[in-house]
Amino acid sequence: GINVAAGSDIGTLTFTNGDISGFSNRGIYSTDYIGVNRVDTLGKIVVSDANFFGNGTGAGNTADVKLFGFDGEAVFDIVTFTGAGTPIARDGNGKAIGSNRPDSAIEITGSLAAENSAHPMPLNSPAANITITNVTVSGAYDKNPVALFHFSTVDAPASP
Repeated sequence: GINVAAGSDIGTLTFTNGDISGFSNRGIYSTDYIGVNRVDTLGKIVVSDANFFGNGTGAGNTADVKLFGFDGEAVFDIVTFTGAGTPIARDGNGKAIGSNRPDSAIEITGSLAAENSAHPMPLNSPAANITITNVTVSGAYDKNPVALFHFSTVDAPASP
């Protein structure tokens, strides 16, 4: 997949007219944290005319697209996400013991407590501009197929 290293300070990442599949953790991943320090990593991401399938089959916080500690602009237009794999197996007490399907199609988390930790949520959450249009999510996911966490403001466009 595409793994944007923390501190890369990339202005815009554009992925257009392609497929991303077969990656055990994430199809696209970015984090703005090194330890407890926030660093500029990704200012904007544009994903258009793309297909994601067969990603996130490994263990732990998997997704087709995961932006962690994100405070930029994200645009998803004409994108298809297809979850796959087997459902979470559960023991006799109902506790999850494994799965080979992704947690989410899109997970974007704003503020973080520290690297790899979104909890507890810090008091100061960023704003971000996130546009999701003409996106199809199908198949099985273990958690929220589309998840937006820890932002100071979430606005939805007015209905026509």
